Amino acid sequence: MKTVVICLLVLVMTTVVAVSLYKAPQAQTTAQAHSVTSSKLRDVVHVYNCNIVGEKVTEADVEADVLEMLKATKATVGGEKFSAKVLWPVAVNNMGETDFQVLAIFTTFTAWGKVWDASRDPNSPLAKWEAAVARNDQYECTDSAVWESVMIEDK
Repeated sequence: MKTVVICLLVLVMTTVVAVSLYKAPQAQTTAQAHSVTSSKLRDVVHVYNCNIVGEKVTEADVEADVLEMLKATKATVGGEKFSAKVLWPVAVNNMGETDFQVLAIFTTFTAWGKVWDASRDPNSPLAKWEAAVARNDQYECTDSAVWESVMIEDK
């Protein structure tokens, strides 16, 4: 019985050592590959789902507001490389739930965090923009999500 327990213990220890040795080079290679692609092909995208509430709101009105958001964000620390897009639905299965989406695109999570923190200051350009949009009562963006965007390329 004692011999069986010792053999089982040796088997378990050998397995643990073999698995850790097998996984170590793969983990290092994956980390290296991730760091190579992270700076070039990854973005942080804050997606706002919006609904039009005003009666005479046009796509041009919304796009003009997003242009002002772009200017306000670029004037904020962390927003220097910021870009934005508006997505208008063409063919969807949930018409009426979301009239359009605004994509706020940042190069890093650090940049997104700096802009987010700065926007909480009521005197920041971005907070002033948000207040102006709320006063206009043309549309509302009631929910949002932050995504990591990964560009897939065939090299």
